[in-house]
Amino acid sequence: MTWGVALAGAQVAVAGVQAWSQFESQRTQASYGRQAVDMRREQLAVERDTLALQTRQQQIERRHALGISESSGRAIAAGFGLDTMRSGSLAALEAENERVAEADIGAIRLFGGARQRGMNLQKQSALSERAAYDAVARNAWIRPTATLFSAGLETYRNWPVETGGTAAATAGATR
Repeated sequence: MTWGVALAGAQVAVAGVQAWSQFESQRTQASYGRQAVDMRREQLAVERDTLALQTRQQQIERRHALGISESSGRAIAAGFGLDTMRSGSLAALEAENERVAEADIGAIRLFGGARQRGMNLQKQSALSERAAYDAVARNAWIRPTATLFSAGLETYRNWPVETGGTAAATAGATR
């Protein structure tokens, strides 16, 4: 074997190592990207569940505050000797308190729903990003293949390696 043939073989081998390195690098990058996206989606799911619990807890607290307010009103009215079941002013006050409490609860629900919609949009964005990483992983073979093809083409262009003597004469005759 001549030095030219060995050199050509080494060039192809180096191209193979480069191609494998490129392939593994892109696949690893895609894998880490998918893992990061999956962790972000999991975090969003936890935040969404926590938000739902917080929203529910705020509604419960507001209803509890309404109950305390109505009980206090009745206790005060009873202390003044008013009939708590027939007092028109007490009924009007309770109705107003209930209206305000329901408006507060509606605002709590609306705010919680808006934040959940935002989290759903973030989840959709994460799904799109994961699909992009999947595409990178699926297409990881393209660049390494081009590297190998380029090395093979360069070797083909320089083949047969001319070393002088009879090989050169034979190579000239076959071309």
